[in-house]
Amino acid sequence: MTDLIISILCIISGLRRGKLMLPETANADLKAERIELMAQLISDVRATAIDSHAPEEGDTNLSLGVTAYERTRSIIISKAGTPDFEWLSVLTPDGRFTFRIGNTPVRFWKGIAEKLPGSKLIRSEEALRQIDFEFHDEPINSLIWYIIIETGPDKYVDRAYLIGFTEEGIKHIHWEIPLKGKITKLNSADDSKAPGVEIESAASKLRRKEKGKENGENDVSHE
Repeated sequence: MTDLIISILCIISGLRRGKLMLPETANADLKAERIELMAQLISDVRATAIDSHAPEEGDTNLSLGVTAYERTRSIIISKAGTPDFEWLSVLTPDGRFTFRIGNTPVRFWKGIAEKLPGSKLIRSEEALRQIDFEFHDEPINSLIWYIIIETGPDKYVDRAYLIGFTEEGIKHIHWEIPLKGKITKLNSADDSKAPGVEIESAASKLRRKEKGKENGENDVSHE
């Protein structure tokens, strides 16, 4: 029922197939310039991590992923509330790292947009409280928001997306964020290539859980 309500609200808001829209049409906090600034920040931080990556000194793809993630998390924390980032705050600094754009919780992840693991749709406790307090009666604003970056063969950011998921993994908002002057559009769920996300297997969950006991949970993905 919630998915149906959100779909209807998307249509009412004008998020129709092929029509160029801005993300704030779906959520007033998610102004295009804010999303673009965050995506560029994530992209730039990743580029510096790649530039300092030294396989000849023992660096691996895993260490690159950890470095890029931790540097990104740290820079978001340091930028929150500063000039040009007054609208940015940190909701969950550790674990399921979550920042806020305005009052809206957002996370970031590196990987294929259509393959976000189902475990990533679990909100942090702080995000749950925020949603219950701010958006309990506004289904479209209770979507789980992600900035997702996809990388090319050189490991630099090739594409970036703002995606709004339901708790069931259905994509209702899928916007390619402009990077380096690219023109993009905001699509409703009907335009998505896939109706949901890739659900993590039981074996993968077990391996992740065992690893998490040693390292703690974060959003690092394999390079």
